[in-house]
Amino acid sequence: MESPEDMEYWLQRCSICFDAQLDFCLEYCRDQFCYDCFEKYVREIVRNSWGLNVHHVKCPVCQDVLCMAEWCKYVPSSLVRKYSQNNRPFRSFTRHCSTCDHEIRAVKSRAHYSSDDKESLLKNISSSLSTLFHSSPFNDPRFDIPSFLSKFETDYLNFLLDHSVTIREIYRYVLPKLIHATKSEKKEKRKSPRHSPYSSTLSLASKISADLLSLEERPDHWKELQFKHIANFPQTHCTECHHEVCLQCGEASHHRKQSCIEYMKSKAINSSESLEIRHNLQWKLDNSKRCPNCCILINREDGCNKVDCLYCGYRFCWICLCSWSEKCGFFRCKTESSDISSTHHTSSDDLPEIGVPNVIEIQAKFSPPRQQPQISLPSQT
Repeated sequence: MESPEDMEYWLQRCSICFDAQLDFCLEYCRDQFCYDCFEKYVREIVRNSWGLNVHHVKCPVCQDVLCMAEWCKYVPSSLVRKYSQNNRPFRSFTRHCSTCDHEIRAVKSRAHYSSDDKESLLKNISSSLSTLFHSSPFNDPRFDIPSFLSKFETDYLNFLLDHSVTIREIYRYVLPKLIHATKSEKKEKRKSPRHSPYSSTLSLASKISADLLSLEERPDHWKELQFKHIANFPQTHCTECHHEVCLQCGEASHHRKQSCIEYMKSKAINSSESLEIRHNLQWKLDNSKRCPNCCILINREDGCNKVDCLYCGYRFCWICLCSWSEKCGFFRCKTESSDISSTHHTSSDDLPEIGVPNVIEIQAKFSPPRQQPQISLPSQT
């Protein structure tokens, strides 16, 4: 049994290293730490807080989320600034222009606009919807344009008044109509203006989509909607040099004629390109696939089949691109031939994820080999 002196010693120690004497206690959970350990802990969180998710600082012991006003008192101000830079709630997906290296945002958040600004923008969107549907060849006799516009105006007024309708709900029924309008448009044979690489209908539909989702006030919903926008309207241009850019792959906008993969294949075999550019493109072709959720081209050199998209967070199988489930193994996809599995003594379900010990194989080393039952044949008389 520990003496009171021993108990008092541990009550004065840091809960991370159990060696240094405590410097402070957290106000909410009263867990105790030394400055050095707590700073190292927060620094590791900041170092790993990349992508578009917001990473909360939690207590290392009880895992309760700590408010920023509390934990920032115990770490350097430079670390707090770095955390704020990497964890913006309405952080936009960006690309860099290949010509001038200017940062290009997919969508700019307007969630913090005043009520008057929001109302003005929604009225402009309503007017743009009317222009889009009346000017494009919307070949759907079941689509009642006046009723649709009336519903949109009613919903956005409810959004402004009491938030009984959300931007996410509005966007879900507006987006299919925008897509249908762009697909219904007849192909124009005349050349487009220099800085308008896509048709006026597609350009207007893309602007409506971006303006509408930019008003979303919940960060998680805003992140979801911006990737829906990128999946359907990937074309954009640099605001500095007006160079065309595809948000899905980062290359020049080419969606009028080719997909991202087709464009990179044609560029990789183009002898006019430098050897370094062709090698980089070939590496992308060999190690890249389109995320089934956000359609952004992501890279993977090695690892198991389970992939978490670092942009939208969607979890899927790298081989079949289906949503991840128990049907796909970490090292053999459900779509692979059953003949392949018969040549292996261990099924894909027995193989663990990378970094996880193979418990079945370890147990087999300590288990005695199973004896085959002996079958006695009847004696012949």
